[in-house]
Amino acid sequence: VRNWAALAAASLSACCVPAAAVLLCGRFLASWVLSQDAATADAVGTFCAVLLLGLWPAALTLVLQKYLQVRNVVVPVAATSLITFGINVGANWFFIKTCGLGTAGSALATTASRFVNLALLFEYVRRTPSEYEALLDPDRRGGIARHTSRVDSEDTLGALTERLSFEEAPAAFADDVDTTRAPERRQNTRRGSGASSFAAACWDARAGVDARMVAEMTKLGWRGAVMVAAEASSFDVTVVFASQLSQVALDAHMAMMNVCALTFMTGPMAFGIAANVRVGNLLGSGDAARAKLAAAVAVAIGVTWMAACAIAIVAGGDTVGEVFVGTG
Repeated sequence: VRNWAALAAASLSACCVPAAAVLLCGRFLASWVLSQDAATADAVGTFCAVLLLGLWPAALTLVLQKYLQVRNVVVPVAATSLITFGINVGANWFFIKTCGLGTAGSALATTASRFVNLALLFEYVRRTPSEYEALLDPDRRGGIARHTSRVDSEDTLGALTERLSFEEAPAAFADDVDTTRAPERRQNTRRGSGASSFAAACWDARAGVDARMVAEMTKLGWRGAVMVAAEASSFDVTVVFASQLSQVALDAHMAMMNVCALTFMTGPMAFGIAANVRVGNLLGSGDAARAKLAAAVAVAIGVTWMAACAIAIVAGGDTVGEVFVGTG
């Protein structure tokens, strides 16, 4: 798991380069694509330039979150995200209101929050012996994606208890782990601590990545990239069309986009993350029937949540608008 996470971190770090290039074109896009005036375009350009600084920590945070989630470590991820949310709210108030930085202050708050989120997750891993040992020595703590699972009768709701077995790893995973180096890695883990041990773990993970892993991740990754790009582009197109109508239409559209994003992230996206972990564990244990049921339950909860949010938004439309424009 650690080696795959290292490969994902390297891949997302590389993707930060074209993303940074797009952000650097923020002023041009605002002026020529969205037909904004010079002052607004300048503000957008400044916002994007400051936001650029948080790209890499955001990418690493995402990798670390997924690494922990597939290991059934969900509560710390949620807790650090909640703490970061609170810090982001306070930072926005401080930079925008107190310091008077305007839109640049909003971007600065977001960038700072991304660094904080990464630091919180890293500190959790560093201060949790089981997770830190798994990062430094995956052979000992179950670094191979090999699920030999059983259901403990005492577990609430029959939760799946994973047993990641190094000895029973199939030949297909032989390239990911060098068993002859396990004692050496354990010895190195005991010697070092802190940044030196983490650097050694990163170097060890790099050595564990081979061409087969890169090909497999590319094969799976490009499909997900196309899906997300198509989904995001469908919303971006509506922004472009709204910008051709009037400033009021664009502002109203962006306000509702924010509301829709909030309902999506607190509902289907959150439930989808839980379903991803649960379904992955069940499929890994060979329980396809329960995996199918878990997926269906997640979809049903997501649809119900969005329907309830839609009713609330329609019923309180005026109130929702006042949140963004004030009461006068």
